[in-house]
Amino acid sequence: MSYQAKAAQHKVDEVKTILDLINEYPVIGMLNVQNLPSQQLQVLRSKLRKDLLIRVSKKELIRRAIEQAKDSKNDFESFKDMIEGMPALLFTTQNPFKISNTIRTSKSKAPAKPGQTAPFDLVIEAGPTQFTPGPIISELGALGLKTGVENGKIVIREASVIVKKGVVISASAADTLAKFDIQPMDVGLDLVAAYENGLIYGREVLGISPEEYVSMVKAAASEAMGLSLEIAYPTADNVARLIGRAYNTIRNFALQQNVMSDVLLEKNIGDAERAAKAISAAAKYEASSETKADASKEPEDKPGVVTEDKGGENPEGAQPEQNKPGPETVTESGKG
Repeated sequence: MSYQAKAAQHKVDEVKTILDLINEYPVIGMLNVQNLPSQQLQVLRSKLRKDLLIRVSKKELIRRAIEQAKDSKNDFESFKDMIEGMPALLFTTQNPFKISNTIRTSKSKAPAKPGQTAPFDLVIEAGPTQFTPGPIISELGALGLKTGVENGKIVIREASVIVKKGVVISASAADTLAKFDIQPMDVGLDLVAAYENGLIYGREVLGISPEEYVSMVKAAASEAMGLSLEIAYPTADNVARLIGRAYNTIRNFALQQNVMSDVLLEKNIGDAERAAKAISAAAKYEASSETKADASKEPEDKPGVVTEDKGGENPEGAQPEQNKPGPETVTESGKG
């Protein structure tokens, strides 16, 4: 009886300790450490000590502590539905998404063990292997692999899925995966869910990478901007664009309907200015063309200048005859 009483008191103390931690920390995470070796858990605890506190306990004790915390944490009672495998609670003051990323980056790869569930389709690709023919051929055939022999080595003819996602890995499949150095399992903390300010984030949400999260935020911001512009809902970010849209709408209406306004006057003045420039340019081009045409014509004989036709070419060496005086010029001849 005394042992049972002591055991009962130990459970009460454990529930109280968990409850105090729940009330102390704003962010609580639910972990599953079923596939995590004890030594690896201790390493991770030491590595992440400055960011979070981990407490491993029994399912029933964790469930009792969560039920007792329902009055101090909004919508916290449903957090007990997140218990799975070998549970542990994570306590932190940091953002749950940051903690999720820290846990994800702290994981390492490990070979699959019999009884574990395949996290994705486990595939052995086609190609040559390092194995010589022997009993391994029948082992590979039992898993559905098509094999052959080339240059004294076993060759996988076609890529094949030997364990589908969500299926329990058999001993033979685990052994074959190890022989091909396929390590599909992540060794590390498995963050099932996280609670913060009345919200519970599941594994799927917490597993989003920072890059995906930023991309989703940008897409949401773009869609929100488009919606606010479509319904003309003014905000600090879109008011300038709404004013611009309104101005353009009014301007186009005034121009189409010839409504007397500053925009119509501006357009008419601009059209007139462009027309005047076009006429001026055309006039200058026409005047320039006429000038070039006049310059290309041969010059006519000037009045008062008489040229004598000697009926032939000048004798060789003779100087060309100068213009003779006009009719009104008088010269004397025969005087010596």
